[in-house]
Amino acid sequence: MYLAILLLACLFFIGFSLRFNWWRMPRRGVRVLMYHKISRCGAKKEKLRVSPEDFRCQIQYLKEKGYKSISIREFKEYFEGKRRFDFKPVVLSFDDGYNDNYLNAVPVLREYGFSAIFFIATAYVGKSNLWDVRHKSEEESMMGWDEIKRLCEQGFEIGSHTVTHADLTKLSREELIKELKVSKSVLEEKLNVEIMAVSYPFGHYNGEVMSIASEAGYSLGIATRHGINALSDDPFEVKRILIRGYDTKLDFILNVTRGKSHV
Repeated sequence: MYLAILLLACLFFIGFSLRFNWWRMPRRGVRVLMYHKISRCGAKKEKLRVSPEDFRCQIQYLKEKGYKSISIREFKEYFEGKRRFDFKPVVLSFDDGYNDNYLNAVPVLREYGFSAIFFIATAYVGKSNLWDVRHKSEEESMMGWDEIKRLCEQGFEIGSHTVTHADLTKLSREELIKELKVSKSVLEEKLNVEIMAVSYPFGHYNGEVMSIASEAGYSLGIATRHGINALSDDPFEVKRILIRGYDTKLDFILNVTRGKSHV
């Protein structure tokens, strides 16, 4: 009986260690957390939809553990070796520009004193996420210009998510230049702010995308590669940590401290 219990305990420990990344040492560097939708989940939790309740718990955890948000300019200066942090730096990023970000995420961020950057696909401002609908996802409303302007007034940052949310690696050079340059110029004209960062739609990019993003005047290219950013990393291949709607609290903690929760 004792041996059976010991065997089961060993199997549980091995399974737990294979599932969770708890045994890796906490890593230093700048964490960039990636969110999409912040809204009520249905019966089945979705990968890209975090409930407002879970989001509040996550932001509260960051606050309690001494994390502080940094601006995109500060992040750029970090890569340039011009800035060091005597606290735990984090960038909170939101892709696509869903209206529920404004309704559900912003009040929590303001309550806990965190900033964030919202990446906007300019062709869909005030409309719906038609790129998701084509893939049989639920139609969602996007923020309008009034909401985006109010974000700027409240101290939040805006980044480009291109014009049409296209896969940049599948475009011609001319189309790629248009997606990157037009989205930047539209946002800067509408908001009267400098747009320093672009988030690659679907996380897809290559050397040409990175080169043209730099030529278009961006300082940072935000990818979806999982991990924590070190000083030696390429600023046009910024790593992010995807926060999934079905993650447990332990997943979140390990994502933040280790760079990923899964082995």
